[in-house]
Parts: sequence; C-alpha cells; structure tokens
Amino acid sequence: MCVVGSINADLVVHTARHPQPGETLLGSGGTITAGGKGANQAVAAARLGAQVSFVGAVGSDAYATPAMHYLQASGVDLTHVEASEEVTGLAVITVDKQGENTIIVVPGANALVDAPFVTTHSSPITESELILLQGEVPAEGCAKAIELAKGRVVVNLAPVIEVEKEALLRADPLLANEHEAGLILEQLGLSSEGAPEELARRLTEAGFASVVLTLGARGALVAEGLSLSTFPPRRSPPSTRRARAMPSPARCARDYSTATTSWRPPPLPLELGLTPSLEKAHRRPTPISRASFPANYSPRSWERRFSSFFSTSAAMFSW
Repeated sequence: MCVVGSINADLVVHTARHPQPGETLLGSGGTITAGGKGANQAVAAARLGAQVSFVGAVGSDAYATPAMHYLQASGVDLTHVEASEEVTGLAVITVDKQGENTIIVVPGANALVDAPFVTTHSSPITESELILLQGEVPAEGCAKAIELAKGRVVVNLAPVIEVEKEALLRADPLLANEHEAGLILEQLGLSSEGAPEELARRLTEAGFASVVLTLGARGALVAEGLSLSTFPPRRSPPSTRRARAMPSPARCARDYSTATTSWRPPPLPLELGLTPSLEKAHRRPTPISRASFPANYSPRSWERRFSSFFSTSAAMFSW
C-alpha cells in the first residue's frame, strides 16, 4: 500500500484550562513527538504487517528527526519522502485538565505535496494495491493521487478539504467522523442534518461505494450499498496474568515482631582490628528494649493491628 499524506512534529502542552483571547497562562509539557495523520496511519499499517510506501515531505530543520522517527522504526519505505527547505509540519496541541484539546497545524513542508509533486513520485502510487489519503496535504495533490491510483482508494478526509467530486467519489471506503461527514455532505450540496445512520446512508446515495463513520466511544457505522452495520468499540480482553499472592496478615505481623525484637548488625570493617571476642559480642542478637514500644504493647495487640491494616490494604489495592 501507499500513503500519500502529512508528516508532522507534535508539540504538546498541558494547562489547567484554555486561555482567553489575550491571556497568558503557565503550562507544562513541551515535548515533541511524531505526528501527522498520514504518518500515523502509515506506521499503524506497517506494524500490522503491510508493506507501506510513503509519499510526502519534511523540512531540513530540527523537527524533521522526531517527525520521522516512527516511520523509520516501523520499516516504512521513505524513498519518496523529500527533505525541503521549508519547515517540517508542526501541530501545536494544548490539552486542559479535563482532557479537552485545541490543535493548530502549521502545514510547512506538507504544503509542497501538490499535483506536480505527486506526479514526480507517482511510481509507488501506480504500483500499490491500496492508496490511503487524508486532508492534511493540498486538495490538488489528493486529486492527482486518486487519478493515478490503479488500486483501491481509501480517503480519510480529515480535515475536510474541497476535493473534486469525481475524484472524491472514488473513495472505497470514505472514512469520516460525524462532524466531517456533515461537512462532506455540505460540500456535495446535500443536507448535513440527521442521525449518524442517516448521514452514512446519504453519503452512499451520493455515490460512495462504502462509508465508514467513526462514532468515538460508540464504535463505528459501516454503510455499503443498502446495508448498514454497527460495530461497537473493541474492548481489551480481561488480563490472564495471575494476581500476585499477598502475605497473610498473621504472617506480616509475625515478620514484623521478629524484625523488631531481634536485630543483628552488619559485620564491622576489618580495618577496625577487633579481637575475636569483641567481634562475637558485636554480632550477638540484641533485643530491643520494651521502653521503645508503647506501654500497652503486646505482640497480640500489634498482630491484630497489622491484620486490620493489611485487610484494609487488600480491599483498596489490586495486588
């Protein structure tokens, strides 16, 4: 397969809340990670075992290295990724304490992936069985890639850009979320109102062979012809790892009692030159004075206290 898409560096900042216009807030984070919808999807496909080629562009700046890291590590063919004098694409992501985020994307070198660029790097597009595109490169570049494609075309139009209708209708499937589906319908001159099922059906009626509508925590809808299927979110299977055995409260209390009633110090350094009798006296177990315990101390009372403590801990934590 061939991915024609974006390569970004993601700058992530965390803050208690999003600033108001003109306001300055303190935040944390500032880490740079690999991103870009095209790069993310290429890495995911490669890790699932696909042979993936990538058509795109990065800058020659410091952001290029982190932006390319996972593409290189995943074995994606980067023969057709150009290094340009433009800055590498950058996404500035601000996340508040509720997890809500805002994202500003600077296209940078991604803006170079236009029709002439795609034509220059056409060989992996024409030779691949599947072409995957997104909306983070110029619309003319998307349209040209679709025109050159001889295999199946999958379009994840995010963000929604104005691609020629004839080219866009070759998507099989068209992949979008609810909001994007509404914008695509408006772009086609159709109503964007209605439930997700209505949006999916309206898109297939507009001419798409198939549509995958992602619904976040509710899963996804797949529309193909007159059929409409719902897929709930996939949940991870329960862990089969055996829980670590916790010592019994009585065992913990006994260990504590043993440790606190007899203590054996470590060997003294040889350079002190102790006689054998002094060394033997030093190593003799030394009972701890009862004065160091509360007046009402008894081993049984402390065993009961530790039993209560460890029983409460077992209820609070997973061991």
